[in-house]
Amino acid sequence: MKIASHKVPALVFGVLIIFMALLMLGPRVPDNQQKENFIYNIDLPGPFGFSLNCDSPDFLFLAHNPWELLRKGNVRQDRPAFILLASAFAKIIPLSEQGKMARRVHIATRDRFAFYLPIYFFKYYASYILINVFILLGAFLFFSNLVFRERYCYFVQFSLAFLLIFNDVVKAFVWSPHTQMFNIMLPLFCLWCFIHVVDKSLFDRPFVFVLALLAGVGMTAYASFILVLPSIILPALVILVRQKELSMKKILYITLRSCIIGILVILPSALWYFYVISKTGSFYSHSTEAYHHVVWMKDAYQEGVMILLNKLFGNFSDLSVFAAKQSWILLLIIILMISSQADSSIQWKKIVRSTPFLGSVFILLIFLIFFSMVGMIVPRLAYTAVPPLIVLTAYFTQQFSCNKNTLTYRLIPFVIFFYGVYEIVKDGPYS
Repeated sequence: MKIASHKVPALVFGVLIIFMALLMLGPRVPDNQQKENFIYNIDLPGPFGFSLNCDSPDFLFLAHNPWELLRKGNVRQDRPAFILLASAFAKIIPLSEQGKMARRVHIATRDRFAFYLPIYFFKYYASYILINVFILLGAFLFFSNLVFRERYCYFVQFSLAFLLIFNDVVKAFVWSPHTQMFNIMLPLFCLWCFIHVVDKSLFDRPFVFVLALLAGVGMTAYASFILVLPSIILPALVILVRQKELSMKKILYITLRSCIIGILVILPSALWYFYVISKTGSFYSHSTEAYHHVVWMKDAYQEGVMILLNKLFGNFSDLSVFAAKQSWILLLIIILMISSQADSSIQWKKIVRSTPFLGSVFILLIFLIFFSMVGMIVPRLAYTAVPPLIVLTAYFTQQFSCNKNTLTYRLIPFVIFFYGVYEIVKDGPYS
């Protein structure tokens, strides 16, 4: 099947909108189970309704009142960019800031109570949801740049792209103002950087500094943007080490560029930190203060190096299990592709030495290691290992002899479609 390239984004957008609309059938969680699921049920007319993540009201309030980010002890103070972007984006949404109060929304946190959202808050809500959609479309663009080829397996690869939509992260968070869509797009961005450093000399081009600065701005929205740094620098260092003639000039060159890239990645966060300090005299990081993310390693180290290593390995193992549970569909697809081979001509040695294979494995590992060090062990963060595996599965289709006459070519798109149906109808996740 041939799909015109200019029609692909529109088709992906259409599937995303349909998937999001189907997620609106609900709410699926009884009101008395909101608290344990960390959600707020939103009832809409007819059979429609959805579950809002418990962090969302805070995101909405801050988008309407961004100066509150400077309030001492604000829980979003160390991640302002996502909120500021939504606040700016809302200004172009034509809803008045005057109006009556919205319908009652039932909440369950410490105790069951009700609160009201002003009508004009919906412009900020719409802003966040549009940003979520743009992030997902950005993930697709990175995916298509990495794997789409004008070859016989194009349709299978295109079908695999829908797994960036049919997943637990989208199901739980796409209708909530939250940063979780970055868990889908960011691993693909890092993989794109890795492959372009290895195959297209990205490290030597001026554009790498633009990417570093963009990653730095991203860090002020979501901390794992820091992983763009090793995705660019480490493959460049490996290329340097593998060179037969290693001169001091080359070492100084790569060291200087690496330092500049590192500074650009850190700079936006540093500027925001000093700005907040100058305005308030303090800086609050809720993730470290309340949840001891990252800093838990210091306490573990004081108990002994082996204690720290054991906890890190345990975190890594748990995240790996969570990732495996969310990627079983990819194993099924690979098995189908291998079983369709008429002979044993698969060149595994060539595959495992290829840039897409090495890059995908590298990116999924650094994300799992990063969140193991953070110490937040939840399925939605483990999902960051899945997008590289989707790319890897798509790469396999280029190496296998799958043409339009094989059962695999015809079956895989249907398998992915029914997986999307399964994602819609299954119970949870909700946060």
